Amino acid sequence: MFRGTLTAAVFFAAVGACQPLPRPFVPLGGAPADELLLPRQVDGVALLDLGGAPARVVEGLRGALVAALIRRGIPAGFSSGGRRSMFVYGEAVVRPARGQRVEVALDWKLVDPEGRARGMRRFAIHADDEAWRSGAAPLIASLAHLSADAVAAMLRDGSTTSPERIAADPRLFLAPVRAPPPLDGAPLRAAAARVLRATGLRMAVDRQAADLLLECRVTLEPVGEARRLMLSWRLADSGGDEIVRIRQEERLEAAGLAARWPALAGAIARALAPELRAAIAAGRPG
Repeated sequence: MFRGTLTAAVFFAAVGACQPLPRPFVPLGGAPADELLLPRQVDGVALLDLGGAPARVVEGLRGALVAALIRRGIPAGFSSGGRRSMFVYGEAVVRPARGQRVEVALDWKLVDPEGRARGMRRFAIHADDEAWRSGAAPLIASLAHLSADAVAAMLRDGSTTSPERIAADPRLFLAPVRAPPPLDGAPLRAAAARVLRATGLRMAVDRQAADLLLECRVTLEPVGEARRLMLSWRLADSGGDEIVRIRQEERLEAAGLAARWPALAGAIARALAPELRAAIAAGRPG
């Protein structure tokens, strides 16, 4: 796992395209691997993350999805696998529906051991808003079943068009960062630009002149008297196709958060820099 130290806190970054994980996968209960689904050069599937979902949904779905994949004969695990592992990560998009219900759309993406995009599947369900926010067991079971079907379909159908390789000396445009109150996206954008420029990356001032686009989504959730800070960095090529997504998360004291934010922004940028540089280097020709 990639970790960057922040004063007394630690930010966790999960990189979907280049994360080396320990091996091997061992199917629970002796379930045989489906050779028709997994390429011969692949050990198994590693579940990385699901963004945009409540913490209870994420926690419940992790184990349920791994179990559902294993029942389908697909060796699977979370945050443990091999250098020859396929990686799966997802994003939830929630929209209000009628009454006290919501529409939940899940996008699951598959990445091969070399960091190339191999597929994407979306499905949507309607659920009770409280069941979604609390991670109710019946809802988790349904999501795990549908998600496992989506992953199996991506493995079965083979590869999709992968992003073009990164130019030898790319120019990176960092989009404005939006952050929820009491935070401000400007200090984080400035800190990230400063740190990335110091590592040797060429920063573009105009998006149209850039080879790469870096965007950041910042969310802040209450956890008792504390706050859970979550950041999702998305690196895309000039055509908008995603190359890699890097996530950082930390639990922070709520008191004085706004005052500490500029210093935290600098620490976040320093933790991001090596993972982003590694992702860019992995995509360069040569």
